[in-house]
Amino acid sequence: MRQILLHILLLALSCSMAQAQNIALRPYCFSENWTFGVGAGMVYTMAENTGKAPFSENAALNIHVQAAKWFHPTVGLRAEVQMGKHKGCVNREMTNFKPNIGPYGFKLNSYDLQLLLNLTNCVFGYDEERRFDLAAFVGGGWLCSYGFDDSAKKWQSNYYPINTHKSISPMARAGAYISCRVHNMVSLALEGAYTITNDKYNGVTYDNHPFDSYCDVRLGLTFHIADGYEERRFRYVTLEDAEYYSVLSSRVRRAYEEYLRNNPPQ
Repeated sequence: MRQILLHILLLALSCSMAQAQNIALRPYCFSENWTFGVGAGMVYTMAENTGKAPFSENAALNIHVQAAKWFHPTVGLRAEVQMGKHKGCVNREMTNFKPNIGPYGFKLNSYDLQLLLNLTNCVFGYDEERRFDLAAFVGGGWLCSYGFDDSAKKWQSNYYPINTHKSISPMARAGAYISCRVHNMVSLALEGAYTITNDKYNGVTYDNHPFDSYCDVRLGLTFHIADGYEERRFRYVTLEDAEYYSVLSSRVRRAYEEYLRNNPPQ
């Protein structure tokens, strides 16, 4: 884990060094450069018996809420919660036997933490006025399956092995998004992701099928929170700027004083 974080910091440093030598990012603290996002989209289940089913039987709607902290224009962390309904299918023999029941549904909440990497800023450097950005993310967390509908209970009563009890499963997720600045405070983001989890996520387990997965495509709004400079995005300043020196000096002094309080000289 330490090696991964070291490589991320080195990447961010190399992106900063690629900028002109007479400018630098303003100093920021942890409470700055936060974003919050909301959105909705479609989730498509890829699990047992879904391969031969029509698209509509595997697709459902979901919503998401996000909070992200950007440590640098290239690197950030994001916490996300997704809520929605997922679909499941039984095998073809059971469908032919009971054609009036159809696919079943269940509710799912997921909670995960993601590492964000702004690919546009990594390749081209950070531009304060850029309107479009491409970013990738990877992360993991937990998901909770519950609230199986009447169709699932009907299949269960017909001896199809669906576990309708609430279950919690680990998950890993990776994806990318394109964001467009529509206002200094708001960006519009189109996002796609692939999630993999264990076999019990949809209530059905197969011995030769250790993992289930789903993919989702979402459209959302990202709100950029104002920082201590009354700005909502990273800003560069010239090294000759007296204001920059003043702010930097005061923050360094406060940090040094806090360090001395927490680590008194021996």
